[in-house]
Amino acid sequence: MNKGEANIIRTRLLIAFSSIVALVIVASTVALIAFDMFGGVVENATTKTLPRMAATIRLSERAALIAAGAPKIALVKTHKQVISEITRLSKHYNDMRQSLNMLGQDQDTEQFDHFEKNSERIWGLTLKIRQLTHRRIDQRTVHQTIMKDVHNLQNELADVLTPLIYGVTSLTRLQGSRTAHQISRRIQKSKDNSELKDTKKKITGLTDYALHNIEYAMAIRNNSTLMVSLLNGAAQITDAHLLPALQNQYIQSFSDFSHAIDAFLQGPLAERNPILKENIKQLKTRFNSYILGDKNLFSVKQDELETDHEIELILNEQRSLTDLIFILSQSTVSAVENNIEEVQIELVGTLNKSEVAIITVAIICVFLAFFIIYQTHIILIKHQEDMRQAKETAELASRAKSEFLANMSHELRTPLNAIIGFSEAIKMKIFDPVKDAENYDDYINSIHISGVHLLDVINDVLDVSRIEAGKFTLEEEDVDLKEVVEASLRLVKDRAYQSGVKLTTKVDEGLPLIFADKTRLKQICINLLSNAVKFTEENGQVSVTVCAQQNGNILLEVTDSGIGMTQEEIEKALEVFGQVESQLSRSHEGTGLGLPLVQSLIRLHGWGFKIESDKGKGTKVSIPITPERIRL
Repeated sequence: MNKGEANIIRTRLLIAFSSIVALVIVASTVALIAFDMFGGVVENATTKTLPRMAATIRLSERAALIAAGAPKIALVKTHKQVISEITRLSKHYNDMRQSLNMLGQDQDTEQFDHFEKNSERIWGLTLKIRQLTHRRIDQRTVHQTIMKDVHNLQNELADVLTPLIYGVTSLTRLQGSRTAHQISRRIQKSKDNSELKDTKKKITGLTDYALHNIEYAMAIRNNSTLMVSLLNGAAQITDAHLLPALQNQYIQSFSDFSHAIDAFLQGPLAERNPILKENIKQLKTRFNSYILGDKNLFSVKQDELETDHEIELILNEQRSLTDLIFILSQSTVSAVENNIEEVQIELVGTLNKSEVAIITVAIICVFLAFFIIYQTHIILIKHQEDMRQAKETAELASRAKSEFLANMSHELRTPLNAIIGFSEAIKMKIFDPVKDAENYDDYINSIHISGVHLLDVINDVLDVSRIEAGKFTLEEEDVDLKEVVEASLRLVKDRAYQSGVKLTTKVDEGLPLIFADKTRLKQICINLLSNAVKFTEENGQVSVTVCAQQNGNILLEVTDSGIGMTQEEIEKALEVFGQVESQLSRSHEGTGLGLPLVQSLIRLHGWGFKIESDKGKGTKVSIPITPERIRL
């Protein structure tokens, strides 16, 4: 922004804030005129607003009391208690109706309709709970009567079943004794096999008869015990969905019980013991009554659970309606409170004091406007200073780019000059093609090396450009990290040998594959190793370590004993257009794109990247490969 533009903006701001001052003065004048209307506002608040707020609060309170009392109705155990509770809540309902009548005089008919509809619904639900509670009390009375009969039956089972078991046992012993005596006599008199066969048949019949008697006796006892347990379980159940399964199981058990009793009634024990026979018949009748008629416990329990569920639904609806009334009342109360606050502000002082206050506010606003103008002027000056600093920053960036381009020109010219020079020597046949063939082989090899170097430089530039443009994509696959590291070491091995640098490697055995772009991972390793070899003096050492960590990561580290860097130099080396120092760049050839490219490729993989370095001691680069990239 030039000086002329800044002056124009300053002038416009001055006009704008001057207008604000004028508006404040006009607003103060209007406020003085409007003060005469204050009496009407106060009258409206005292005659309409405050009574409306009181009626709204009372309505919300009574609705909440009714909703809170409804669960208590549902918990009482006698009809008299139900009547007492509903009588108490009816008083709250009458108060609620009075509040509704007061609100009905207000012009906001829509809000009144909501209040009236929800309030009447709450009371209607309360009356419904009263009806359901009366029904549930009756159901529980029937339930308790049935369970009392079940408990009596459970106590009487021993009196009925003990004679049955004893009778079956005694009859079996008697029949066995008689049969044994008859068999003994026949064996003594028997002289042919027909008598023995008849004896065997009688023994078999006695055995079947004994087993049959024991079987129906045990069936009667077991099924009666099971049916009592099922009745007790049904009485305690709280989930209506489980009740049919218990009922079906009871019906099946009763069927088995009935078959066993029918077998008993047809046997000799029933004929011998008419009292036991009558008791067994009554036992069957009583168990049958629990699934038929008025004593059907399962039906009574089903009705009771349905009543409980219906009461719960009504209570939930009541709570929702109460919350809705509370929200409606809160909106009304909030509006009233705002009006009351305005009235309180207006009632703080007399008319003269209010006039003085308004004039004082106007004066303060005038001074505030001048203060804002002054602050805006300072901001504009600061903005000009920021523009100057931005210009200097842009110039620094331009110089950095110029240095980068100069360095790139050198990097591109050097291999091109070598290619042109050696190819020209071959073309002009300076040496004899036969005698000096070895020289031509060296020239061709130099041309190839220069071409490869030139291609690497161009590829680095293109990769950085594509990454910065956001158009770089990884071609990911399962990669053996050990294989990539070894391949990278082979490519820098000759350069390290020529520089007198020792290469060492340590890779854990059995490392899993990782999911990465193999070419770019190799490019990362080669760049890090090339930098390490380049900036390590003769007799120095460069080591590569790959190991698994306890946190699940696989750590890749490249460490050298080279010249090292300070923290500022590390930050500079990671910039695309920045190099550590010009002197360093001249001492060691390179484009300066290695570390920025490595950092970008690592970030594309979602990994971390850490450089630790001490000046004159060496550098360590750490790359933790996260578990989501590891194939287990």
